[in-house]
Amino acid sequence: MSDIPAARRPRRGARWSPVLAVASALLAGLVPATADRPGGATARSVPAAVSAARPVPTAAGADPAAVTAGGALLDRHAAALLRGDRAGWLAGLDPSTPALRTRRNAVFDRLAALPVSSWRYRVLDARPLPGDLPAGSRAAALLHVRLSYRLAPDTRDLTREEYLTVALRSGGWVLNSDRDGPTRRDLWDLGPVAVARGGRSLVIAADATADLAAGIADAVDAAVARVEAAWGAAGPRTVVVLVPADLTQFAALLPGTGVDALNRLAAVTTGPLAHDPRGRAAPTGTADRLVLNVSAYRALSPTGRRVVLTHEVTHVVTRAASVVPAPAWLEEGLADYLGYLGTGLPVRTIAGRALAEAAQGRLPTALPGVDRFDSSRGETDVAYEQAWLACALIAGPGPSRLVRFYREVTAIRPPPGVPTTDPGALRAVAFRDVLGSDEEEFVRWWRADLVRRTRR
Repeated sequence: MSDIPAARRPRRGARWSPVLAVASALLAGLVPATADRPGGATARSVPAAVSAARPVPTAAGADPAAVTAGGALLDRHAAALLRGDRAGWLAGLDPSTPALRTRRNAVFDRLAALPVSSWRYRVLDARPLPGDLPAGSRAAALLHVRLSYRLAPDTRDLTREEYLTVALRSGGWVLNSDRDGPTRRDLWDLGPVAVARGGRSLVIAADATADLAAGIADAVDAAVARVEAAWGAAGPRTVVVLVPADLTQFAALLPGTGVDALNRLAAVTTGPLAHDPRGRAAPTGTADRLVLNVSAYRALSPTGRRVVLTHEVTHVVTRAASVVPAPAWLEEGLADYLGYLGTGLPVRTIAGRALAEAAQGRLPTALPGVDRFDSSRGETDVAYEQAWLACALIAGPGPSRLVRFYREVTAIRPPPGVPTTDPGALRAVAFRDVLGSDEEEFVRWWRADLVRRTRR
């Protein structure tokens, strides 16, 4: 009997890169289906880096003086953070805003617990603020700022945009507010954090979830080992995991997605997608974040947690190497295949809904596309299960053939003579070389396999 009861079976959620519209998201994650919830639901030392927030061409009406002065002020703050200088980090704050000083002081303490290796600001624009000025100010401007930063495990920058108000006083420009625009927040901006380090993991948890941090670090280490046993060594990779306190914080870390959709997710893997100068995708390195929905994660059985974490670690490992994106069914199917590999769960537990549909004569006509994995559009279980069944069919008795297929499709190991700018050609050659067929024939095999499994 499965140790994941029917009411607690893992369900899937969403995954995307912030540089893509959420509507075209590539989806991942696993969520427990519960009766009371709608739907499914090493750090290492590296040289620190800081660079000047150089002025950039600004729109008509912008304040060049504020751009220059604000950039210099933020340069000083970044340099102070990287050298652990609290006084320098707090210098240049408007003395009339004690709440700002309290917030910035708290953020300094939280960042001090993290392996911050790079922290850079760039002022993109500065708009003069009309009307009432901050008390004692001669002028004020709203800065549009891009923050780029890395933690020690990262090999790529993460970026976020901020809106900061600066005011001109008799002694010069000062930072007056960090709450005057739609600034994206990181977990350390939302409250105190606890940090746990594993051999291959860095877990940053809100204080309310600190009890989970050490266990998650151990579990992610184990997940990395499982993925690498099938995929091959992925290098000295450290997986960064964020564990927010609740659904509100989970939503704050994943802007642009409705709370109802997020409530159906147990985990999300996010990170920037890179492109080379010719416009094709390129390996992203290690800047992905695995973000957990703590209420969903706590509800999962030990096997469910193993599946969730192995699924998400698969995304981190494969994204770091892929040159072109995999089709959604292959990306999610491989992650589920490795997630369930070795659990001993029966096929009907893993893919019961897809088999039920097939038994009723509702067979898919094509491999599931990206829209079918979008939890904001409703139920995604059948799409994930169909993708798992397709990847299990490719794999056969073990993962090696599936891994080879994935590597060819994503140009990690492209077939000779196939341009990596042509995903369709990569897929066609992978079907031919690895499976001795084409995609149309494979879909027929997959449909027949669905029917056969319903009779077992």
